[in-house]
Amino acid sequence: MTTSYDYDAPIDEYGRLTEKALVARRHHLFLSCFGAELSGVLAEAVPGGITVIPPAAIAGRSEGGGQPYRTGRAGPTAPPAWRDFCATFLANPGLEAVTYEVFVPGGDHLSVEVEPTSIRPIFANLPLGESGIVILGHTGRILGYWPDQGTLVIYGREGEQGTLLLSLPTEPDGIHAHDAGVTVRVGLDDHLLRVDYWITAEGRRIEVAWGDHALLIELLPQALAERYGSQLLPSPTQLHRTTLTTRAFAVVEATDETGWQPVALEQLGCFYGYGWYRAELELTTPLTTTLAAPLLNDRALVLVNGDFVGVLGVSPSGPRYTLPISLPAGRHDLRFLVDNLGRFNYGLHLGERKGLLAPLYLAGSQEDISAGWAAYWQEVQFAGEAVANIKPWAARPDADNVHLGRFVWAGPMVWLIRPIEVQAGRRYRVHITGDRNSGAFFVNGIAVERFSRHRSGGFIA
Repeated sequence: MTTSYDYDAPIDEYGRLTEKALVARRHHLFLSCFGAELSGVLAEAVPGGITVIPPAAIAGRSEGGGQPYRTGRAGPTAPPAWRDFCATFLANPGLEAVTYEVFVPGGDHLSVEVEPTSIRPIFANLPLGESGIVILGHTGRILGYWPDQGTLVIYGREGEQGTLLLSLPTEPDGIHAHDAGVTVRVGLDDHLLRVDYWITAEGRRIEVAWGDHALLIELLPQALAERYGSQLLPSPTQLHRTTLTTRAFAVVEATDETGWQPVALEQLGCFYGYGWYRAELELTTPLTTTLAAPLLNDRALVLVNGDFVGVLGVSPSGPRYTLPISLPAGRHDLRFLVDNLGRFNYGLHLGERKGLLAPLYLAGSQEDISAGWAAYWQEVQFAGEAVANIKPWAARPDADNVHLGRFVWAGPMVWLIRPIEVQAGRRYRVHITGDRNSGAFFVNGIAVERFSRHRSGGFIA
């Protein structure tokens, strides 16, 4: 029998660092960067600033989420650079991870997963020293910002998906992500930078440059973050071209002469994991178009002549059903590596099929119709389905120009109405994303389909 006398100390009797020491080190790094200013602002903070919607409890399945430990914004005595600062501390005392819906003051919506028995701080309008850079919102944990190196470090669990929103002093001259692949997506709107990412075992680096200044964003797993600065990080993997063999497949290849149509992976004997789809194109003239995959479960990496060109289906920035491609004249090899991300084990969507489930189309388009909705909920509660044919100009909405991704509302029901323009002879497919609500979909006053995550996955043709 052996007995340990370290009593959960940061250093055990053999001189090794324990988990408690690594937690303390992460806190030390953060406080050494932000503690002096942040402590004073939080001490004088007033309630408000960030809206948080905790998950509801589901009897027999989930205990739901509690209210944040604290939510506040900078008080009137805060320094000028901190006047718009807000913070919320999401607390999860339970034994299962829970996801909170967070709406920062700028209107952006973030889904933040909080680990069991932990608190995750989320900041908005957090200035990074005197650099002029401001963190507008984030979902990961901030390790620190070191102005002399121009380095911002965000960390989380391996496989964690997150978002980082930054305001830069000016529009950057260039953005470079080291071997990011499909794990990082960067969006730029003038001087506003959005980074959607997955945390990988080796971490990722993103360089942003403008004028004589630069910012290095490091996205690290917790194992690397807790030893940050004490050891060298692994160098980024070199970019390389993926070359695939042409005929070595475990499935039967078919051509258009046989009347081929896409089939589910299950029909090919592939019930789990990945599957390949392949097509050959012979072009007499160059082709610049958009490749559309309206029915794909769940995600596909698209390769043309062995080169990775993009992702269709599930992506860090949301569902993606179209991909621009440009091909010169000649023969081309098009391949999809389709990923099965799992199936429901309950509800009406049991046994869902995976793979490429409908033909591919050229010259397709994808439009985000999240904005421009009118919301009705007060005077129409007893009008029933008659509201489905209401004209937006004939009734006063309770909220106008609503963006569905930023719509904070609580009540038994709400009608959301929006005009759309369509072209005759074209086929349309609507995808209602998110899984917090279910409802019915009407077109020109006619009920088309009920939607929910568990019924149709939100897809309506």
